[in-house]
Amino acid sequence: GQSAIMFGAEKSGLPNDAVAVADFLMTYSVDPEFKSLNLAQAVCVFCAEWGKRREQSDLVISQDKAKLGEPAPRDELFRMFEHFEEELERAGYFFPPEKTPLMKDNLRAALIRADWTRQEVQTFRGAIKALALGRGKARVNRDD
Repeated sequence: GQSAIMFGAEKSGLPNDAVAVADFLMTYSVDPEFKSLNLAQAVCVFCAEWGKRREQSDLVISQDKAKLGEPAPRDELFRMFEHFEEELERAGYFFPPEKTPLMKDNLRAALIRADWTRQEVQTFRGAIKALALGRGKARVNRDD
């Protein structure tokens, strides 16, 4: 899959919807007197920090990934999110309506941190489908 690095605006950072779908968030300490960095400074500090962190974690990452299986493609992951959100919508989860975007961002942010494999996405989508079908069965049984 493709990766992209995003840097936020100097004063406001990244918008919530971008943060919610990020695979990885990296923060680093800055001088409290100068909390914002211009783009060139941010890129330089990011590269230095990323290099340090990569050296420390390369071995662990490669061992973990080998055990877990093939990473889920981005489009499959987003279809899973949409499937989940559609079923939550049908169940009346998103209330009040004005909080729906924030609730979706929070759910996606939590789920995306799991670093899903293709098999995990398929399993979770099966669970969503089973819950949705079960909800329909419960309605039929109550009508009897």
